[in-house]
Amino acid sequence: MKLTGCCLSAAPMNIADIKHGKPTDNLKTHLQQSIPTKLAEYKEVKHTRIFDTLKTRVTVPQAAAYYGVRIGQNGMCRCPFHSDKTPSMKINKTYFYCFGCHFTGDVIDFTARLFNLSPLDAARKLATDFGIDPNTPASAAVALPRIRQEESLREREGHCASVLIEYERLLKNRQQRFAPVHPSEEWNDRLVSASHALPQVSYMIGCLYDADSVIRKDTADSLLCDDTLRSIERWNAAHKEEVDAHDEALAA
Repeated sequence: MKLTGCCLSAAPMNIADIKHGKPTDNLKTHLQQSIPTKLAEYKEVKHTRIFDTLKTRVTVPQAAAYYGVRIGQNGMCRCPFHSDKTPSMKINKTYFYCFGCHFTGDVIDFTARLFNLSPLDAARKLATDFGIDPNTPASAAVALPRIRQEESLREREGHCASVLIEYERLLKNRQQRFAPVHPSEEWNDRLVSASHALPQVSYMIGCLYDADSVIRKDTADSLLCDDTLRSIERWNAAHKEEVDAHDEALAA
């Protein structure tokens, strides 16, 4: 193995001694310190390449199905990491998320947790089970079409935005219906809760349409990771009929 990039000039040394094959104490000390560091860096880079290769070649659904997890057409399955009576895990091509135990990650995380392995051993198992040379550069692997990945992310963000936009509409309607008629009138609790919620909801809608993809993704993640979006969807469904009836009455 050839190690490159050692900067020997960092330690003062006797050039004449080096030419005659007599390493100085400074050179010995430097080599003793630098070689382990370079070996560690080499191993880290090699492991990173293995992870990148496996994540490019094997999708989460492929690994889950291979290891016996039954996935529905909607991408939902019973979580193998906790006692799950109904499907609570969502599996996409590049990541998974359980709405029950909140465990999430990529294909290596899935395999590591399933077999109680370290990330490196999980990558090795995937390589063995799927017949992949772990030393193959990720750039040489068959990558998932970028367009499909971006479409999937945008669909996810779009769904979050549509739920929040409906939520915002219902909250504004609640503000109008329960606004005090006279200044001396006490504020209704429903008016107070709607007024508190609206600024945050409007802000998150803006984040879901931000030009920065990281902001959009992080916002969607925050809504999906702890059942927040489902709670909002349930609230919307419970109040939509009431609000629609009010809007029709005003339009009449």
